[in-house]
Amino acid sequence: MRILLVPANDWLNFPVSSRLHSIFERLADRHEIHVIRYPSPLWNNPRKSKAIVHEANGLAIRDLSLYYVLNAQSHLSLIEHVLKSYKIDLIVFANILTGTEAVLLGKIHGVPIVCDYLDHFPESASSYYANQFLKSIVYSVVLGITRWNLNRAQGVVTVSKSFENWLTVNAGVRNLSLIPNGVDLEVFKPMDRDIAQAQVGLGRLRQKFVITYTGTVEGWYDFGVVAKATHTLNQRGVPSVFQIVGGSLVTKNSTCFAGFEEDILQTGFVNQKQVSLYLNASDVCVLPLRKLAKNLTRPLKLLEYFACGKIVLSLPNSELEHEYGDALTIFHSADELVEIFLKIIAEPSKFSAKIANGYRHAQKNSWESHAKRYETFLETILKTNGDKSV
Repeated sequence: MRILLVPANDWLNFPVSSRLHSIFERLADRHEIHVIRYPSPLWNNPRKSKAIVHEANGLAIRDLSLYYVLNAQSHLSLIEHVLKSYKIDLIVFANILTGTEAVLLGKIHGVPIVCDYLDHFPESASSYYANQFLKSIVYSVVLGITRWNLNRAQGVVTVSKSFENWLTVNAGVRNLSLIPNGVDLEVFKPMDRDIAQAQVGLGRLRQKFVITYTGTVEGWYDFGVVAKATHTLNQRGVPSVFQIVGGSLVTKNSTCFAGFEEDILQTGFVNQKQVSLYLNASDVCVLPLRKLAKNLTRPLKLLEYFACGKIVLSLPNSELEHEYGDALTIFHSADELVEIFLKIIAEPSKFSAKIANGYRHAQKNSWESHAKRYETFLETILKTNGDKSV
């Protein structure tokens, strides 16, 4: 297959290896994968790629919404060039605006289209706006664009049962495959806590209770509840630290951390192998997802937590509780979280069954197995819509 991929963000420089990157870098061993890349001044951590990368020209702007709008013509021209020059068999997109251009050109050139609905696009786009009026406008506009794209796609892949329900009931999608996020089992695996701490230079934390979150600090997570619980532990004489692995250093200017700065350790960006070490250097991992439609998904970090054999604590989330309820410990408040932490410290063996269940979930969701499922779905789309290649 010759596939054109229109990803959600910069293919080479985005700090976190994305879902599509994890899948299509594997498919590139067997297929000709072309990827549109959007250079951005926001990130500068380039990674290698097995795909054929086509770099978009245009203005490099920090505001991503403006970036896609102002560079729309440039992106449109590049996508058309790739479609014509490389005889693309199929388009996969996970981008709102550039994806719309790909859908339009795919229809014109008779190329089948698949949407990777990895996120609830309307809510994700509007979440960056504090003004409620602007937020509602952005939500409505993106919802309209999303429906237009979905109605013209020959297939949709999504990551959770909740998204699957929304896509079938609210968006009328019929040809859909549920392929959740996965984990690289070669990178994320259990190891001794003290050895991991020594390897990342955190030996000073050996006597502390280490609570870890991995990823960027975004508004759709409730970090305040974890920071407050960590602070309470320290006040009670239980040496503890809330470790945030990855993302930019924001504890100095984020209101959710106000008053708790001394209880928090931020690493800034680290590579994937280091993330695994930081997880193994921890006692527990947290997933403080707020109650939002876009959070009814299965985050990459959760399976990474599971694969490293960690106790995982989460705010209530119907999707995660349905799929991984036997491996999660749910909390509703900072006070309840403190009590759970104290139970873990006092009797860690009582959580061994949850650790084992989480590890089992991780083993069933490797990126290798998901890449094969994705490949099979795409081959079905091509056969149904007239395969031009083998």
